[in-house]
Amino acid sequence: MGTDDREKDWTFYDPDSSLEYRLNICDELQDKSTGLMRPERVGAFTKEKSESKGYNIGEYSTKPFIRGDKLMLQYTDGQQCPRDGNVKRSTLVSFICDRGVTDMVSERADKGTPILIAQPRDCYYWFEWRTPAACPVRQATQSSGVWATIWTIIWVAVFGYLIGGILYNRFAKKATGMQQIPHYEFWYGVFDWVKDMTLILGGYLFGFLQSARSRISLRGNSSGSQQYHGLGNDEEHAFIDDDDEE
Repeated sequence: MGTDDREKDWTFYDPDSSLEYRLNICDELQDKSTGLMRPERVGAFTKEKSESKGYNIGEYSTKPFIRGDKLMLQYTDGQQCPRDGNVKRSTLVSFICDRGVTDMVSERADKGTPILIAQPRDCYYWFEWRTPAACPVRQATQSSGVWATIWTIIWVAVFGYLIGGILYNRFAKKATGMQQIPHYEFWYGVFDWVKDMTLILGGYLFGFLQSARSRISLRGNSSGSQQYHGLGNDEEHAFIDDDDEE
């Protein structure tokens, strides 16, 4: 949520009751018509729809926090709970990333609307707020947009260089054929150098592969000619005995 969201209160209703809620993000309510003796610092408020006076259910906080994978905001030190005079009312807002939020009722439909999830003992108020404002910034999209802009500038510059150079050489210098290409001699030299380097590297790679293949072939022949060198003494004596017998 941005700074502009503090300038207005979010007013919404519980569909299962006659209660109205007002909430401001990280600031006090801008609408002071709450019927409270001390409306200052009130960040969350509730009342019956037909009533003009309601209850402070939490003083605002400017310190949201992360719990698990959710962004949360808690308002405490509200009015006393009706069932426990030693406990004060508090509000917890859980923000959930949702880029597809649509709400035609809200004047700020792109931000979503809070929904009451639970209200135990009329003391603790838990709201869930699905909104794209809670989603992380898409760094990849921004990065790709920057690179797209850079490539567009490069292609426009190259296109302008070629077209402008060709027109200049053709009409100003009266060049014809390949001489119309701007700096033709330079680019032809670059092409020639790239061609020579490609042939040299290709020849070197071919020679290296041929040499490696020859070494592998020699190793195979060598291992075949020495296949009897590993015979033990018993096998050696057996061959000698066979020769003596013959």
